[in-house]
Amino acid sequence: MLEQQLTINNAINSSVSLLLNEDQEQAFDRLIQYFDDTPSNIDNYLTLAKLFRKKGEIDKAIAIHEGLVKTDQITIPQYELEEIQLELAQDFLSAGMLERAQNTLTPLLMSQHASEALLGLLHIFEQTREWQAGVESYLAADAQLLSENCRQLVSHFYCEIGDAHDNYKSKKQAYKRALKVNRKSVRSLLALSKLYLIVNNKQKSRELVVTILDQEPSFAPALFNIAPECFVDEFEQTAWLFWLIKEKTLKVLQHIVR
Repeated sequence: MLEQQLTINNAINSSVSLLLNEDQEQAFDRLIQYFDDTPSNIDNYLTLAKLFRKKGEIDKAIAIHEGLVKTDQITIPQYELEEIQLELAQDFLSAGMLERAQNTLTPLLMSQHASEALLGLLHIFEQTREWQAGVESYLAADAQLLSENCRQLVSHFYCEIGDAHDNYKSKKQAYKRALKVNRKSVRSLLALSKLYLIVNNKQKSRELVVTILDQEPSFAPALFNIAPECFVDEFEQTAWLFWLIKEKTLKVLQHIVR
């Protein structure tokens, strides 16, 4: 047993040396010869790859992760294989290789790792300002597996699309889709409220202002330029100001009590 462990340790040292000398393919093959396919040994590969990435030696981390993805010498369960692909995508992102990261993440949208894959893709498209591409990735994913973070980010993508449109109908459609994805999206509620004011639909605008205030009272200052316009008369405006003062006072008292 001790002899076997020494042999494995020597193999690891030899493989690391080969990696340091840029002979990545031979290094991975050397490790494969001595590691079996138990989960603990796969973890050894992943730990080594993370260490390389942390040191900034991304090419070596990529070599290990790609080796695990492509090898037919060991059996890796599908769920773990997908986790390795996520790590590989992170390598590509760290290296600024956005297209390769995108190509690695896209096939995972219908996997058990759909949420992590979509978040990675959304961050890529956020950098490149490809809002429609982000929405299309969201629509291609398994919706039941997506996290709240994914939905919040996608709602912002829809709002960006709405902001970019020139006509009322397209803007309204985009903002409503943002709300469908994330019904608590204050950004889309605010955008819709402003949009309804443009076409003089004060009732709709007022309803959305009240929704925002009920949902996020801290957004009240952002509504100072909108709220007075969407109330019909001075009585409604006064009632709104009274509500605002009361709410603000309540929040201050709650803060003091804490």
